[in-house]
Amino acid sequence: MKLKSIREERQKLVDRIAKLDALENKLLSQKTIRCCDSNYGKGCGAKTKIKNITYIQTLYYVDEAYNEHWENGEGQFDCPKCGLRNRLIDIFGQKGREKFCELKYLFKNIIEKEK
Repeated sequence: MKLKSIREERQKLVDRIAKLDALENKLLSQKTIRCCDSNYGKGCGAKTKIKNITYIQTLYYVDEAYNEHWENGEGQFDCPKCGLRNRLIDIFGQKGREKFCELKYLFKNIIEKEK
């Protein structure tokens, strides 16, 4: 196999992976999240597509000697129907929270909010 044909084949695979990634992101953004608050038993139960929700990235201040900085906290969103602030950790647990932190770009938009 010649170098040129290897590069062409690799490029075809790269293009295919890019198309699959785009399709996966489209499908993930169609997933719904239900409004609920496991800590207080509240929430209207409305389901909203991720692509229609604003992701709220909470921030918290770390005050270490000479190393003061902000770090990302948990992800949250406000229910478009009832306005309840939902914590992704309550809905999906720690592993789910981490998953959505990685996929937060699929949400309608992202805002940062200090805790």
